[in-house]
Amino acid sequence: MPSFTTIALLAAVFLGALPQECAAQDLSCRNCRGGNKRCVGDTSLQAITDEDCAVCLKSGSHWTWPCSVDGLCWCWDSTKPKYKPALSSGFEESKTKPCDLFTEEMFDEIAPNAIHPYTYDGLCEAIDWLNERYDEKAFKMGTVQQQKDEWAAFLGHTTHESAQYTAARENLVCARTVERGSGTYCKPCKDVNF
Repeated sequence: MPSFTTIALLAAVFLGALPQECAAQDLSCRNCRGGNKRCVGDTSLQAITDEDCAVCLKSGSHWTWPCSVDGLCWCWDSTKPKYKPALSSGFEESKTKPCDLFTEEMFDEIAPNAIHPYTYDGLCEAIDWLNERYDEKAFKMGTVQQQKDEWAAFLGHTTHESAQYTAARENLVCARTVERGSGTYCKPCKDVNF
């Protein structure tokens, strides 16, 4: 199993980088009726319960909370694991596997000094782990050029944020510090906040 850090980084970048105006797949409860479908809440966005989202099944409710907040309620097929689907890119799934397109040699060239938890195998495992769970596949949608573009955006962002995969955590937690007592703390904008 890939490390949590690798999965979190990949998930954050992949799920957060898609345009919000893309058509969502099962991210609305408007057609969530019958069988094993349940309208459920995304507790990672707000304090919400699945019961709060039940109102979204009623016609005209898309103008009221929580139905008016994009992605807050989503349609879950209770026969499947409860993973909120990624936004749809509108592209077809490619037959080219992500780590066949981005090779270990390429990874080593981009990040020759990568440290744990950043490994090529861990990255590929995290991608496979996500792709098993979602219809929208990471680095596997559209043409080969579109996949390369997705890789370029992801690698540009993550190598910058991790100093070419040499920083397992943020090195500069805050830009300005203040010493108080026996500790060093981030300095807030105003001294009254100490």
